[in-house]
Amino acid sequence: MPWLLEYAAGALCVVLVLSDIFRTVLLPRPTHRALRLGPILGRSVGPLWRGLAGRMRSPRARQTLRASLAPLLLVASILIWVAVLILGYAAMLHARSFDMQPPPGFGDALFHAGSAFTTIGFTSVGISGPSRVTVVLAGMTGLAGVTILATFILSVQSSLQDREVRVIQIGVITRAPPTGVALLVGIGRNDSHDRLAVVFRTWNDWAADVLQSHRANPILMHFRSAEEDCEWLAALGAVLDAASIVLAVADEDRMNAASSAAREFLLTGTHVLRQLAAIFRVEGGLDAAEPGSSRRCEARELDSVRDALAKADYAVAAGPEALDRLNRLRSAYLDDLCALAERFDIRIERDIAARGAGRGGPLQAGSGFDPAG
Repeated sequence: MPWLLEYAAGALCVVLVLSDIFRTVLLPRPTHRALRLGPILGRSVGPLWRGLAGRMRSPRARQTLRASLAPLLLVASILIWVAVLILGYAAMLHARSFDMQPPPGFGDALFHAGSAFTTIGFTSVGISGPSRVTVVLAGMTGLAGVTILATFILSVQSSLQDREVRVIQIGVITRAPPTGVALLVGIGRNDSHDRLAVVFRTWNDWAADVLQSHRANPILMHFRSAEEDCEWLAALGAVLDAASIVLAVADEDRMNAASSAAREFLLTGTHVLRQLAAIFRVEGGLDAAEPGSSRRCEARELDSVRDALAKADYAVAAGPEALDRLNRLRSAYLDDLCALAERFDIRIERDIAARGAGRGGPLQAGSGFDPAG
């Protein structure tokens, strides 16, 4: 029976879309072995969009175009979901057109399905048999879909705001681009050395929140920060570098609280990057601990870091093993960080003694600024 094939095809479209919505909106973890619209759009549209943005000379226009990708993917996903659902219900109604008087063509069936889905109910056609169930299901799907998708959009916006608050604070301290040395120097020049442990604990909680939200809603990875030179991945890398510097270079006896918090944050931050790299199937490049790696810290760079910290009144240890320890700590996260940054076209500073470490002047006293947030 030809109508049965058409009915089955329409039902399959409805089931696939509802499954995709369930996995995207309601299931709080990624699923790799399912047909997912969001990842397909991200892999197909994302590189082309970022390539187009990269050709623009104006930094503001370039960042604006990059930032528009995530909202575009979100709106496109919703529109495609709705269109395929209506198309599926229309195929089901058209397959059993003998249940309706007068029997509709496919165009009329599409109108009836859209009318039922949007709960307008603008139809004078007599419906009987299983097609009544199809019309009722279309209306229920429309009502539930609007509620679920509205909640999903609000959840994405809330997670995005929570992520960006800390990024803005790092940008204020370090200026752009954010680096670990600049963060430590900025805090030191504000005479906030005793607050460094609070900074690492705050970012430890931030990293756990980011992993949960971005694992539940992977589309958040496509949302950009406001500033091109201070993206959220760059800020995370700067705080990870700051923690590595504290553990490798600082006098642990005199900075015991900061060292303990830095160690805990390194574990969480490294886990976050590893999980995100696995979700988006990106692989790191050279190992920062290997000799000859372009990301390996050299002795002269370590001396520059020590000088910058000493000028900011940090207690700096002078042990010869600091260089190997620093490279070993950075090797745990740097590959995944660089791979994610390359995948999403985010500028990060790979060198531990990067430029800008000494540019940030002391923060204004009495401004009420708290580097821990």
